Amino acid sequence: MRFWIALLVLWLCSGPAWASSLDRAAAQAWASGLQALQQEDWPAALTDLHRTIALPNHPKYAAKRQGALNNRCLVYIQLQHYHWAIADCNAALAHAPTAAAFLNRGIAYHRLQQFEQAAANFTAALRLTPYSAEAWLDRALVYLDLGQIQQARHDLQQAATCCDRHGPLHRYIRQTLESLPGSTTTA
Repeated sequence: MRFWIALLVLWLCSGPAWASSLDRAAAQAWASGLQALQQEDWPAALTDLHRTIALPNHPKYAAKRQGALNNRCLVYIQLQHYHWAIADCNAALAHAPTAAAFLNRGIAYHRLQQFEQAAANFTAALRLTPYSAEAWLDRALVYLDLGQIQQARHDLQQAATCCDRHGPLHRYIRQTLESLPGSTTTA
């Protein structure tokens, strides 16, 4: 009996050390993955994001895992692995619907020329973040590919109202609006 009590005490005492070691590893993998993303080091980002996604299925790691899935989706988009990107977005959305996951999945669908699915994802992102210039712009670009000029014009005008009027995104939106057939107004 003493053996089992001693084993239980040892296990209880070693638990927090193991957990804190895992917490440090999780934080390090997450931080390294973000840094690799910022530096556009796609192989390093994939390695660190894989490590973050592989964390134990515990609520305290859920946000990091979801963020890592969203970020790995971006890496897969950069590497033109659109089906893998969609799979990661689906997994992230299974945890919780976020505008980032819908945007990323929409971009992957757009690159695959699956325009209806892309538009649906950008619309879902706009339901969550109605002032997202990126979501309005991305949906406008899909509408342009579908030849739906009026819807594209509307979304470009919405995008223009949601971003800094002196930034590069606004300039791009304005140029795109001005290039539309029958364009007489600018944002």
